[in-house]
Amino acid sequence: MGGWLRLAYAAVFALAIVNLFTAARTAGADSTEALRLIEHFDDGWNVGLVFFGLHLVVVGFLAVRSAFVHWIFGVLLIVAGLGYLLDSLAVLAAPSYSLEIGLYTFVGEVVFIVWVFVRWRKLGDER
Repeated sequence: MGGWLRLAYAAVFALAIVNLFTAARTAGADSTEALRLIEHFDDGWNVGLVFFGLHLVVVGFLAVRSAFVHWIFGVLLIVAGLGYLLDSLAVLAAPSYSLEIGLYTFVGEVVFIVWVFVRWRKLGDER
């Protein structure tokens, strides 16, 4: 499930990027159209972050249940995913939303990444 959500995130983000490239090409000819395309990119970005947040929640639950990963990393991933979900859904529902909880909750991802690198290094030293 987590893998499918990550794939959905990548697909939605790829579609959003197309709007950004198209906006760059049309900026000289039609600035109104370019701004519209940039707004579409922003909407696509937020839809993609919904899938990414769901992905982090699923990976976090798997980490909590895992014997290999300490449960605190799973909790931090869940919190990070919920931060992305809250921010993205709020922006899509109310474009004036500006709280940006994800700026604080992303720390769970960073801590997990550092742990993975340290753990990977230790596993390599054991061989």
